[in-house]
Amino acid sequence: MLGMTNKKKTAMGGIGIAVLLTLLMALTPMSGLVGNPLDDSVLAAEQNQVAEDDIFAQPEKLEPVEFDFADGSEVLGARDANMKTFRNADGTFTQMISDAPIHYDNDGTWSDIDLNLKATAFGWEVVENTFNSAFAAEVANGVVIQPNEWVDPVMTGLNPTLVVMDESGTSHTPFEAPPATSEVSVGGNTIRYPLAEGFDLDYEVNTFQVKQNLVIRERPILDEGAHWFGFSEALRLPAGYALYSGEMMVGSDLVQTDGHLEIRNMETGELYAEIPAPMVIEPGVEEPYFGTFFVMTQGPMVFLTTAVETSWLLDDERAFPLALDPTLSVYSAGGGYCYVSYNNCYNSNYRYMYHNSYNGKSSSTFRPYYFYTPWHKFTFTSSNALPTGASVDKIEYKEYVSYHYSYLSNSKIDFEVKVMEDCGTTRPATSATGTAPSSGYYYYQTYSGYSMSSPSCSGAISTSYLTSGYGGTAQKAMIISSVHTDGVAMDENDHGTGWKTGTFCDSSGSVSCSSSTQAGYIWSALNGTSTVGLSKSFDNSGIGTTGTNSNTRQYVYTYAYTSGSSNNYIALTYSGGTDSDAPTATFGEYDGITSYIEGERTFFIELTDSSGIDTTSGNEPTLYYAVNNGSYTSVAATTIGTCSTSSPACQFSAQTADITAGDYVTYYWSYQDLNVDSTGASDPNEGYTPALTGSQTTPTPFYFFVDDVDNAGDAKKMVQLTTKVHAGSQFNPSGFLDRQMSYFDQSEEYYFEFDTSNCGTGSSACFYTGSSSSNYFYNNWIVQWQTSTYPATSSYNTGGSSPGKVYLDDDNGGFLSISADDGPGMNLVFLWDGDEFAMVGIGDETGIEEPLAGGSSAPSVSSYGYTNAYRYVVPGDITGDFAGYSWNATYSSTGQNVVCTGTNGWTHFLRSSSGSPSCSSGYYYTYNTNYKWNGFALGAGYYGRMGSGGAVTYDVMKIAPEPDTYAPTITHTELADSYARSRTVTATIGDAGSPPAGLNVSTSAGTGPTLYYSVNNGTTTSSAMAPVGKTRAQCVMAICDWSAEIADLNTTDYVSYYITAEDVSTDVTSPNDVQTTAASFEVGDPNKMFIVEWHDMGYTNSYLCTYQVVFYDVTNEFEFKYDTGCQVYVDYSATGYQDQTRAKGETLQKGT
Repeated sequence: MLGMTNKKKTAMGGIGIAVLLTLLMALTPMSGLVGNPLDDSVLAAEQNQVAEDDIFAQPEKLEPVEFDFADGSEVLGARDANMKTFRNADGTFTQMISDAPIHYDNDGTWSDIDLNLKATAFGWEVVENTFNSAFAAEVANGVVIQPNEWVDPVMTGLNPTLVVMDESGTSHTPFEAPPATSEVSVGGNTIRYPLAEGFDLDYEVNTFQVKQNLVIRERPILDEGAHWFGFSEALRLPAGYALYSGEMMVGSDLVQTDGHLEIRNMETGELYAEIPAPMVIEPGVEEPYFGTFFVMTQGPMVFLTTAVETSWLLDDERAFPLALDPTLSVYSAGGGYCYVSYNNCYNSNYRYMYHNSYNGKSSSTFRPYYFYTPWHKFTFTSSNALPTGASVDKIEYKEYVSYHYSYLSNSKIDFEVKVMEDCGTTRPATSATGTAPSSGYYYYQTYSGYSMSSPSCSGAISTSYLTSGYGGTAQKAMIISSVHTDGVAMDENDHGTGWKTGTFCDSSGSVSCSSSTQAGYIWSALNGTSTVGLSKSFDNSGIGTTGTNSNTRQYVYTYAYTSGSSNNYIALTYSGGTDSDAPTATFGEYDGITSYIEGERTFFIELTDSSGIDTTSGNEPTLYYAVNNGSYTSVAATTIGTCSTSSPACQFSAQTADITAGDYVTYYWSYQDLNVDSTGASDPNEGYTPALTGSQTTPTPFYFFVDDVDNAGDAKKMVQLTTKVHAGSQFNPSGFLDRQMSYFDQSEEYYFEFDTSNCGTGSSACFYTGSSSSNYFYNNWIVQWQTSTYPATSSYNTGGSSPGKVYLDDDNGGFLSISADDGPGMNLVFLWDGDEFAMVGIGDETGIEEPLAGGSSAPSVSSYGYTNAYRYVVPGDITGDFAGYSWNATYSSTGQNVVCTGTNGWTHFLRSSSGSPSCSSGYYYTYNTNYKWNGFALGAGYYGRMGSGGAVTYDVMKIAPEPDTYAPTITHTELADSYARSRTVTATIGDAGSPPAGLNVSTSAGTGPTLYYSVNNGTTTSSAMAPVGKTRAQCVMAICDWSAEIADLNTTDYVSYYITAEDVSTDVTSPNDVQTTAASFEVGDPNKMFIVEWHDMGYTNSYLCTYQVVFYDVTNEFEFKYDTGCQVYVDYSATGYQDQTRAKGETLQKGT
């Protein structure tokens, strides 16, 4: 459950952003929203009000938005996180741009968000969202939220408890209530955990947060001594982060504060999350009420109580049910609402607009004012750019109103939507005081008996002002703009719930898009890839001093819930722009070869066209392929990233079915653009790859054949296996992978396999998926080839002409979407087509089918950062080709004879007459354009270290399997004498062969790996060994550690032992087996100990540990001991030993 997240399910994976953790406490009386007496006109209007009977009712299911466009008209490739594009029947296009995400990054493709909770074996989850969240079957186990697959998830809501406290807040007593009788219920994007009778804990998932409501359905009965009533829960912070109150790190001492809290990185100070001050929101009250935090930490655990004073809670003015509303936000929302009394603006999917007045308009003391104002932030990117020559025909704003209540008659309810202008940062002053109201009371539009100035508004509000905050200049500017900017009327059906529309311009109507000021702001932002802010206000100009509602208070309370199927958006309709050419394709040709690699083939293509690539359903780029001269199968291509109607280049992928030995495959691509004729009718230009010739209607296809390896004859392959390496940014990683490169001399394919079975997310991630701006440091995916006559003689080569260079990852314009747990999500093959390398995906998951067993070990020759470079001379029995340069064991001035490979995934070829050229694993040389090299960088970065037990091995062998007549190999360091009464014997065991048949992993002693030992030359005992950290099935073909224990020893015992193993080869009459040389040790009896102790050591004062090293005489061993009360949870230091010559020693990176 905790490791279920990956980049396939998150839009922000790969983007290093600060996570906003909002714990906003909201106790809102939802029955009795109005705190003022009703007059007769209000009672008369009640029959027209629209309000929810139960604000906490769970939805049955969130259905997808049904946009008013024909089925199949969406240009699917034009999606980005916040945009959809539709092709209209008249040839125009409509872009729909939301201020909140409507799509998530699904392995490089934008898919529709689905916020509905789905059942799992562990509870429920939402993974088709911008972040992943999982809910336990039991409420005590809390919620897991992972906004970034590279960072461990946040765990919140652990052991939630209702509590009462004394005045000091130090004495917490569980609040006693009858047990709940209802069951856990799920509806749509919500889940309800009954805590006790009358108390429910609700969670609601939207596109940037998980909203938590503690629903209190009736007034609690509290003891007189209770000063605070609250809600206590535990949170677990990601490794390396701590909680701060101001500049003070919260520790084991209780902290009481009504201010906000921050979660920061302990090393860098970078803000990871924020818990704002717990404000109680209660519509209809004069002043807000703020709750109080009581918080302490121990290690990574935070114990947080959010409480209110019981005198406030039990006041007769309180109405129930109440909601205690802590919200865990993982991304900053594209808007929210402002609480005008204190100039506070919040990120939220709820966009509240709350207007009221003192008396009606007919009164001499009429004073209209705002309590909440909504704000929406729309950011335009290059994906939104229109085609050259296109013109805008209409711009509309659409929002879904989820709640509406008013004293007024429906005919008098009018709203305006506006593009927020710069109206200054000072509220209008009244003539009575000459000073501008700033905070502490409502935002009055007018004030009876006084004159009030009106601010001057011009130009769009600054993008820097469109942000949440507390009482700052930006928040003041947004509130003033929301009230005073002129807007356009929403549609005539303003009252009630449902979809509402405001039209900024319509070239077929009275306001053209070229003359509308509001539309001009949006147009400028669109062209400048900038941002606009929108707001909504109540227009009371239709209410007179006499007549309907003239004496009615102008109470209007409404909100839009902008998430999932009710997201708001700007709809922009445009037309124009033509061309007469088909799209241009860039495609590495995988053609004309006999391959020995089975599995699905994923092909990649890039298309460019001035009028855009058609990605509507049924017209999208399509791969056609046929197997064994059968009929062609069509596969609609998947758009990689966003392909808008104005994108200069778009990328696509398509996958075949499984290709097995004996299959002959032909294939080609077809595609078309979005061109329209002079009447606006669709008139696409069609194209093919390969291109049509003569009178062809379908092209002469590409082809390849997959043969059985048994038919490979004398063809050879060179295999290089690199084990236990990391491709991320962790200083001390716990996620390691294996890489294997195989070169086939007959087809000249380079085949890269990745074993990611030990990879996960968070601290177990193997690949970097953080900020794309840091890829050069952590995560280079590049294939590069030289174009000069003489290949490089070192890793630092700067000579020769500019090389050919292709970035492979989508953050740098490539095809691959990299995930933290499985990298490219498939294995990769590269083939030189004479001009460039064709990259083809193999299979639909990563894995190494036949890990290299045995072979030669390459030595480590240099280091760079936390990586090491290994070097070896190409074995003498193979000749290969890389981009036109040959390589083999023989030195040549125009060839290559040495392989240099880094633990970080950079493998390149060099030439050297000595066989020992300068070989580096420096990430800097992979991306810097000054350096010319031939090879592959697959995830190369600064922190690509190798774990304990890792190695680089290589070998050359026939592609066709040879009889396995080779015994398994056993690597074991003999145990030395020790005082320990129990010893664990560990050995590294793997089968040998070309290929190996596999290790016999039976649990029977004498058949599977077995330890034989005797004590004091007595009877020999056999003990079946067990794999360490892997299953037996995983160790059939892989090299694994195996162990067995010798227990119940006594002082002075003499132990002799050896290890056996056999394979499962059927090429011999009896299995190939091996037995190690006998080893021995004694159980010593030390007389003295020398103890060195480090007391209360730690990276910070919050995480301390006491530990010892004990040196023994007689057995000459040393032992590390640790206090069981250690609070350390970050691996920030090394443990090991070294002699004074620095020639002997070992670093023990991961103890057990």
